[in-house]
Amino acid sequence: MRARFHHGNGQPRRRCRQMSSRAIGLLAVHAAMLAGAGSAAATGEGSTERADFRLEFTSNEAGSPTGATLYIQYKAAGDPNAKPSPIRRAVIEAPEGTRFGLDRIPACDASEEQLRTSGQSACPEASRVGAGSLTAVTGFGPPFDPFPTQVTLFNTGEGFLELVEQAQPRATLAVDRAVVQGNTAELNPPSTPGGPPDGQTAVREIDLRFDQPSYLTTPPSCPTDRRWRSRGTFTFADGVTVVVPHSMPCVATERPPAASALPCLARRSPVDSRNLGRIRLSAKRTTLLRLPVQPPRRTRRSLRWCVKGSRGQVAAVFGSDGQAQLAVSTARGHGNRGVRPGVPLARVRAAYRNRRSIAGSLQRAGPRGRFLIGVRRGRVRFVGVATRALLDKPAALQRAVTLAGL
Repeated sequence: MRARFHHGNGQPRRRCRQMSSRAIGLLAVHAAMLAGAGSAAATGEGSTERADFRLEFTSNEAGSPTGATLYIQYKAAGDPNAKPSPIRRAVIEAPEGTRFGLDRIPACDASEEQLRTSGQSACPEASRVGAGSLTAVTGFGPPFDPFPTQVTLFNTGEGFLELVEQAQPRATLAVDRAVVQGNTAELNPPSTPGGPPDGQTAVREIDLRFDQPSYLTTPPSCPTDRRWRSRGTFTFADGVTVVVPHSMPCVATERPPAASALPCLARRSPVDSRNLGRIRLSAKRTTLLRLPVQPPRRTRRSLRWCVKGSRGQVAAVFGSDGQAQLAVSTARGHGNRGVRPGVPLARVRAAYRNRRSIAGSLQRAGPRGRFLIGVRRGRVRFVGVATRALLDKPAALQRAVTLAGL
């Protein structure tokens, strides 16, 4: 995918201390395009005779928000200190899977005229996503070269804009906008007037950073060799094209399995005085939400889980203290002494001769027992367990059963 950039046709101002606005605009656009592609740090590669390209994220974890830094230096063939040939085309490929959060950051919708007049104050502070510097070489030599500029980057919702300014006195030199689509950016800058030996101005050095972590996200996975790879392809005015690869370390993060890969609660579970399978009375809601099973359906007072191989469900109801006070199940594999959902009432009479009716169709297995049995139309509808405090309050118990939603 590509980011395309459009440039204005600014006119040169004068061949002295100040560069032409067109030159600055070109340099700024190029810098910002490269910054949008990613970030920088040396790893022992990323260097050729004509260009250095180093790109790195501030986070090396897969799928995580990140900042980014970028360093690029263009060089003359045979003499790295000489004026480089002007750049004509640049393609920056950030690591595959890198994402820009264009819709996560407020956008700057200021016009070019507003930006030239008001500078950085024309954009909301929250839309700022990065900053840095760009150094150019006109070819006139000292004291005109090198020519430093400051670059500020703002999100536009469709990409980003580059505001290039002279530091002292503060003045806007150029404004350019980029449209970002994915992790690859392409630039084809026009020729910019300058000095000897070619009568053009050239970019020497770019040093930028994205410091808004929510604007960039690292690739969703880390390769087996634990390195993310990026690449810069640069074509110069003298016709030479160089490809500069770079890589950075990454870490594969352990992520919880998808909900569809998690199991439901066990098909068969006993019920004792404190537990219905894995659901324990007095457990905190947060504790039960961490069970390694499919996420439950939630209400303000209850949680409901699926049961493997069953249409039945398990529910927990919580008191005002956030602790489970009732756990019930309609799954046919859950129960004690053969008393399970779906069996006839005769089975209950045989298994629990001292059972007690406590509220409507609710029965308690014994005078002091916590095992609950819900009966409907002569059959067991659900089984469960409740705290003694709840069992001693029949009206509250009935409300809790209703909240269980089974």
